[in-house]
Amino acid sequence: MSKLSIITVNFNSSSFLKDCLESLQDVVVDGEMEILIYDNGPTDEGLADIIQKFPTVRLVSSERFISFSAANNRAADV
Repeated sequence: MSKLSIITVNFNSSSFLKDCLESLQDVVVDGEMEILIYDNGPTDEGLADIIQKFPTVRLVSSERFISFSAANNRAADV
């Protein structure tokens, strides 16, 4: 059995993130799928609604902005 991990980095763009997560609900995977969000902009107030609507999504929050590649690496380490 395989596992698909999807990592997305959010920087104050929760409206786009919501659209992304909604589209992933229609994806059929042979195996397990996990979705990780690295929040690279802790001022995004829309994330609370997203986490409530998508409870299986794992959120990793940053206290400060880091580069896109570093954000992906930190989310992958979770």
